[in-house]
Amino acid sequence: MSRVSFNRKNIRNNKLLNEIIKANYKETFWNEEDKILPIHVGVNFVKLYVEKDGDKAISSPDCLHQDCEPFTFAHLIERTNVTGGTNAIAIPEADGNKPEEIDNNDLIEVFEITQPLESYGVYDPDVSHYVSPVEKGNGNNIGVRLVILIDYQQTVVADVDE
Repeated sequence: MSRVSFNRKNIRNNKLLNEIIKANYKETFWNEEDKILPIHVGVNFVKLYVEKDGDKAISSPDCLHQDCEPFTFAHLIERTNVTGGTNAIAIPEADGNKPEEIDNNDLIEVFEITQPLESYGVYDPDVSHYVSPVEKGNGNNIGVRLVILIDYQQTVVADVDE
């Protein structure tokens, strides 16, 4: 059985994660105004888990979408005994649809990440993205697809009238 235990302090101090965050940041680009304020970094662990044959684990939302953070990077941590988990990147106008519901010309890329630390990143204003549900593979073992999502966005400063 797969068990990953998360402790916030250990995660914040994890050298590999910190190096990944810095490497991802080097792939981002900002206008001069955005560089004045700190950049917020969000780190999310998304685990799709299936125990029984025929069960599906579905990421939310279950359609092409945009996250509204300018940059998002996905890094595979574990992929064990699953089928599915196919990523699709499409034009922004495909938002709200499943990949099979749009014209193939509107799909930019379809792929699976299968190896630990295999990664991809998106610039959210230019694309919509999706991951298909996962199902348990063959055998008696559970199925797991664990991904770290790291997003970068400008710090929002409230405009307060005095």
